[in-house]
Amino acid sequence: MNQGLSFYIVRDDLLHPFVNGNKARKLDGLLPLIEDHGVTDVVTCGGCQSAHAAAVAVSCAERGLKSHLLLRGEQPQILTGYNLISTIYGNITYVPRTFYAHREEMLQTHASMVAGHTGSVVYCSDIIDSSLASQTFECSKFVQRDAPRGTENHSRKVAIVNEGAKDAVALLGMFRLVDYLSQDHLLGKKRAFNFVVDSGTGTTAVGLGLAAMYLGLPWKITAVMLADTMDTYRQQERRLIAEFKRQFRFLLDSHKLNGANDGIVHWVDRCHPRKEKQ
Repeated sequence: MNQGLSFYIVRDDLLHPFVNGNKARKLDGLLPLIEDHGVTDVVTCGGCQSAHAAAVAVSCAERGLKSHLLLRGEQPQILTGYNLISTIYGNITYVPRTFYAHREEMLQTHASMVAGHTGSVVYCSDIIDSSLASQTFECSKFVQRDAPRGTENHSRKVAIVNEGAKDAVALLGMFRLVDYLSQDHLLGKKRAFNFVVDSGTGTTAVGLGLAAMYLGLPWKITAVMLADTMDTYRQQERRLIAEFKRQFRFLLDSHKLNGANDGIVHWVDRCHPRKEKQ
C-alpha cells in the first residue's frame, strides 16, 4: 500500500440507535420542514426491510407525527431488523408487488385514505413551493412557519415522502453535512478529497456533489450503483439538480451551480452482484 495515501470514514452509523447513515442526513433537511408546516401524518414506502421506512417511523415518532409505511411484499412470519423497528414505531401496511409497482398512485391513494374527507394531502415539493410563494421561508433554518398541528377542526394534513426520500428537499441535509465537514479543523476547504459512497436512489451522492460545487470545494464524488443502470442514475441526477435549483432559486447564487448540468457524480458499477431484497 502506498504510504502516502490515507482515508477517512464518516461514521454516520453512530448518529442514532435506529436512524443512521444517509437516511438520517436526508431526513435532517426534510422532517423539520414537514413538522413546521403543520403536517400531522407522513406516508412513505419501501421494501420489507427498508432502512428508509424504519428511519421515517422512528423520526416521526420522536416528533409526535404519525407514520404510515407501505411495505412491499408479504408480512414475514418472524419480525426482524428494520421491519421490526418499522412495526414498533409506525403503522404498517403490506402491499402486493403488483400494486407496489405503481408507487405514485399507491402513495396518493393511501395518503388520501389517511387524510379522510376533512384532511389534505401534500407533497414535499408543494411545501417548498408554498413557502416561497408566501415568502415566509427562513434561509437560515430551511423551515416553513405555518399553523401548528392540532388545529380546532383536528383535520389531518398528510405529507407524502417518496421512496428513499428521493426529493430535492432531502439534499438540504447533505448541504449541512458538507458545510460541517469543510470546517478548517476537519477536512477544510482547500484539500482535494474523493468521497466514495454506495447509492440506492442516488440522492446522497447528488447532494454531496451539489453541495461541494456550491461551496467551491475541490471534492470528487464517486458513487457505487446498487439498484439501477447508469442511464437511470444520470437521469435521477439531472432531475434532482433541476428540481433543487427551481425550488431554492431565491436562496442560492445560481452562478455557483453553472456546471452542475454537466454531471457532478462519477457513477461506477459495483464489483459483485447485489443480493436480492425482499
